[in-house]
Amino acid sequence: MLCVSSHLDQMVKMPCSYSSVVDKILMVDQILSEFRLKKEELKEVMKRMQREMDRGLRLETHEEASVKMLPTYVCSTPEGSEVGDFLALDLGGTNFRVMLVKVGEDEERSWKVETKNQMYSIPEDAMTGTAEMLFDYIAECMSDFLDKHHIKHKKLPLGFTFSFPVRHEDIDKGILLNWTKGFKASGAEGNNVVGLLRDAIKRRGDFEMDVVAMVNDTVATMISCYYEDRSCEVGMIVGHWL
Repeated sequence: MLCVSSHLDQMVKMPCSYSSVVDKILMVDQILSEFRLKKEELKEVMKRMQREMDRGLRLETHEEASVKMLPTYVCSTPEGSEVGDFLALDLGGTNFRVMLVKVGEDEERSWKVETKNQMYSIPEDAMTGTAEMLFDYIAECMSDFLDKHHIKHKKLPLGFTFSFPVRHEDIDKGILLNWTKGFKASGAEGNNVVGLLRDAIKRRGDFEMDVVAMVNDTVATMISCYYEDRSCEVGMIVGHWL
């Protein structure tokens, strides 16, 4: 019977019929070994991150720093009064998500969060066309979602997770510095992203939303995790979709 430990360092002899399986496991372990960092290497990563964060915070080195340390204008974590229905948008790749978030309290006066969401694929012509085309498509997806959940008549507070480099000027105002992840919609860079969204909603004219905040995926992760664990103080995104 096959018996292989999780670290592949304690294996028993087994029939030849299992040799191909073991070979594959050993091959995978060899590949993964390249990603295992020693303690000294981890300390070096920490040191470099700290250096770049410091450079990002300094006026004289901010421009060339790889970690920009851009302000978010999010000054606190949830305090408990944030109850009700909210709409959330998440744009950070080729898929766009619309979510209805219901925040309430349970019998123990703890947060109770219920969500309903739908993913929409963003067509290439919207990604690489004009800003108006992209945000009109986003507004179209919002309209579809509101119809399906019979809430088009409600003017809900809306939070927008926008996972691209943005220079915030307020909690609901941010200038797109540059596109990434294959997006090239013209007329967006250098402009207020929330303004582009509001204009698209206004052009449709079949629903209203109160866009109250725009954040990136790191901040959104921290805030959402805070509802599960109130000791959460840091959000982190490692690569795409992680």
